[in-house]
Amino acid sequence: MEPRSNTRTVKLLPLFRSENQAKLLTALVLSGKPLSVGELAKYANIGHSTALHALNTLVVSGILSSKEEGRKHLFTLDIEGKLLEIITDLVNYTYGPKDIITESFLSADYIKSAYIYGSWAARYNQVPGPVPNDIDLIIVGSKLKAEDKNNFENKLDILENKLFRDINPHFVSKEDWETESSEFIKKIKNSPLLIIKG
Repeated sequence: MEPRSNTRTVKLLPLFRSENQAKLLTALVLSGKPLSVGELAKYANIGHSTALHALNTLVVSGILSSKEEGRKHLFTLDIEGKLLEIITDLVNYTYGPKDIITESFLSADYIKSAYIYGSWAARYNQVPGPVPNDIDLIIVGSKLKAEDKNNFENKLDILENKLFRDINPHFVSKEDWETESSEFIKKIKNSPLLIIKG
């Protein structure tokens, strides 16, 4: 049985009729290439037919185009210029942060695990509230060396410019995280989280 269609109000990008449409568009914007229905359904964590219905709606609206390539049904962005720039910015400002931050920090050896928490994670998990102005990031790992600190700060500057919002990193040791050594860590663990690396 396929997952139920997600027709809840879109908390992060209300431009679209459903969260499914927003996530599918996010995948295409972030990938920068045509993707199959299967790839897009996997990204959005929805069923094949649900994804196809949402994608066809975006094709009818003129945002996407589709083509057959062998056995694959591929979809790609069918917009350019200022409209593409606006939608790319909207994606980066809403659903994009999880994937963009993951890509930036996944290979860092000093980061054992990392999570987005706070208001942005809450909106992503459909908890009602205002549109977040920043991103709270907790990083679990070893103490940063000078060269790692410089590298991290440079990446952070790039990410903040790309996502149009501040990122608030908070570092904790692996031991403190696992033993829940503070009320702050306990509170975070009991709140909505998005795994960046773990």
